[in-house]
Amino acid sequence: MVFYLSLADKSSYALKDIQVLITEERLKPCYKSNSCEKAIKPTKATKEKFKMYSNSEDVYFSDKKTWKEYSFEFTAEGYESYFSIGNFYRNPKTKKQQVLSISTLFFSYYYIDDVSIEVLEKEETDVIEDEVEESEIKSNKIYTFKNVLFDFDKAQLLAVSINELNQLYRHLKDNQTLNIEIYGHTDNVGLDTRNKELSEQRAKAVSDYLISQGLNSSRVQFIGFGSSKPISGNDTEQGRQLNRRVEFKLIES
Repeated sequence: MVFYLSLADKSSYALKDIQVLITEERLKPCYKSNSCEKAIKPTKATKEKFKMYSNSEDVYFSDKKTWKEYSFEFTAEGYESYFSIGNFYRNPKTKKQQVLSISTLFFSYYYIDDVSIEVLEKEETDVIEDEVEESEIKSNKIYTFKNVLFDFDKAQLLAVSINELNQLYRHLKDNQTLNIEIYGHTDNVGLDTRNKELSEQRAKAVSDYLISQGLNSSRVQFIGFGSSKPISGNDTEQGRQLNRRVEFKLIES
């Protein structure tokens, strides 16, 4: 993850403690025991899984003229859906440095820009293990893609999806009697008509990619089911995440 920050001109303090909080659910504004006016305490602002990353450098983010890069690497566990950037400590615990003494207000405010999360290249051992698994794909069984991912409300394939799709294409190329059906699904957030449309567009994106690699179009079909076939409840973020998926089934011709 990478982003850039710059201290606002009229800020009284520069902070050393800037954290990134990655959560399974959207942060709640407040729980009864969480004084949100003072600080958001992660253990009380969310009841689901979370992890927090802090600045590892012994520096204060005091530059008001240029942008300072803030970056770190993390290994996703599958639940990560939201992230929040800020200082999650109360004032007495926050490490701060006074940079403006003439102000009548004592505060720290940062501009944040160019936030990005990028997938690092997988190690070669991962690819070898995945290739072995190709021979284990069975006909007439529905499989859920692990890495076919999309941006919010979009149907363009992300770079992280390509390796898995290439493996599937190789399997289809080596087994010419197999056809494939691709199924798109969404959670129940939003309009049913849009969910149906989006699920079909995403299934089509997978179909189009396989065809672009050389798969005969007569061997592939795609269907969008919208939110009509959930595999989990839609009342939690974890459940909705499971329901947002693309599946495939191989069929002997």
